[in-house]
Amino acid sequence: MPDVSVLGVSGTDLLAMKDEIAALGRAPSGDVRKPGFRACTARGPGGRLVGFAYGWEGGPGDWWWDIVAGAVSAEVRRRWFDDCFELVELAVLPDQRRRGIGGALHDALLALTERPHAVLSARDDATAALGFCAAKGWRAVHPGLRFPGNDAPFAVLVRDR
Repeated sequence: MPDVSVLGVSGTDLLAMKDEIAALGRAPSGDVRKPGFRACTARGPGGRLVGFAYGWEGGPGDWWWDIVAGAVSAEVRRRWFDDCFELVELAVLPDQRRRGIGGALHDALLALTERPHAVLSARDDATAALGFCAAKGWRAVHPGLRFPGNDAPFAVLVRDR
């Protein structure tokens, strides 16, 4: 990955990249104002955006956190959710995958938070994403979670930062 640089960026910077991020099929939102928001970008030759990742400090009152923390056992909630960082999005351009960029974004993002635990959800049928997460030390604590308005089952994953 010598031709790609990964850097931490602010929420304001991420919003300013909305057109570049759209090329990844994503759109940044007002979530950049959430407590503990952190983001990283990966840029290739010529400064081309080839990937990004972001998340924030999770807690009560956050839509995702409230649903997931309410679905897992009390033991899982205490162990993983009481002081967690939610990894919300990690995306890499398809032609840049399997080059270590996703792993570099993942590691750089988690290095930006002081929270001891990280949590995320991924579709149960997203085998590539789940394989990536397993290789990065994530483990499923609650498969088959269904979010309101979405019939697809999701796995809830956790790891120590």
